[in-house]
This record gives sequence, C-alpha cells and structure tokens, in this order.
Amino acid sequence: MKRLLLMIIFFSISIAGTTYLTLSSDDDNNSEIMSFGYNHNIVKLNKFSLAIGGDYSSNLKGESYFNSYDNLDLASVYLLPSFSISEKISLWTSLGYSLVANDSGIEAQCGQNFPGSESGWEGTTEDCELNSGITYGFGAHVMLGNKIGVGARFTSQPLKLTSYEGAYTYKDMDRVNLYFSYQF
Repeated sequence: MKRLLLMIIFFSISIAGTTYLTLSSDDDNNSEIMSFGYNHNIVKLNKFSLAIGGDYSSNLKGESYFNSYDNLDLASVYLLPSFSISEKISLWTSLGYSLVANDSGIEAQCGQNFPGSESGWEGTTEDCELNSGITYGFGAHVMLGNKIGVGARFTSQPLKLTSYEGAYTYKDMDRVNLYFSYQF
C-alpha cells in the first residue's frame, strides 16, 4: 500500500492536475476511511469539463463489513464530468470501476461465518474471492483561491464475496465527506 500511495503522490506532483485528500467514515460511522486521489482534465468546453482520475481508499479502522475489516483497500479509476456554475463553484459526478487492492485477509477467512450470511462460507482461499465493481459519486467543489479548494461528495463502492457456494453481496461502501483539493 505504501508503494502505491507514494507512486500516486509522485505522479500527482509531476503532472499538472488536481489532487485531493479525504478523511471520512462510512454511512454507519463504523469505520475511518482515508482516500487520496488525482484527476486530470482531458476536455474543457466553456462551463463543461471532463477529467479522468484515480482514487485509493483505505480503511484505517472499523468493523462495519467483515469480522476483520481493518486495512481493506480499494483502488478506483473513473471519468469525472463537471459543470461550472460560476468561476469558483462547480458540480460534478463520477463513474468508474473499483478493485480490491488489499482484502485484509478476508479471502483466507472463508471458513468463518460472516455478518449477515445465513450458513457461513465453507470454502478455502482458492475458491473464495472479494470483488468490487462499478463505482459512482457526485459532489460540489469550491475554489478558495487559485490552487486550493474544498468540496463535499458522496461516493459508493460495491463489495461482493464469491465462493463455490454462491455470492454474498455486502452493503456498498458508501460515504459522504468533505475533501480538500490542490491544483498543480
């Protein structure tokens, strides 16, 4: 995780674009999630712009989804269309794909019962996999100066555990939070 985070920081600083940092909890306030992301404009037309971006989210602590949820990491790539309301305020939405970067040992624990499952999973690591999928979000962004901005956002990332017995869909990792941004 540390190498990936350092690579994202390096590329964010070396390429002109926008980087952002959030610290939030999931919608049940059971976990602390830190997200670091970067987006780069690829199309700019009057009040509309389209960016491509990436995000790395890590749960710092909590047990809202699994018995051992600490350090579950998700990486996302997304398209980010935005519309400027004024020179300082814009609205945006995002649509992309999310991957599980670190499963926190959840695949190795398939023989245990998970919260909400009726019979538990009786598989092994080879036949049990944790996946994410289509991610989406929306929000508002306000520029405070030439380079620094703040915003509010809603982000949703799905979680699904699959074994030979079938699939169990967990509650999506939904969160609403404030974020800070810096434009290079």
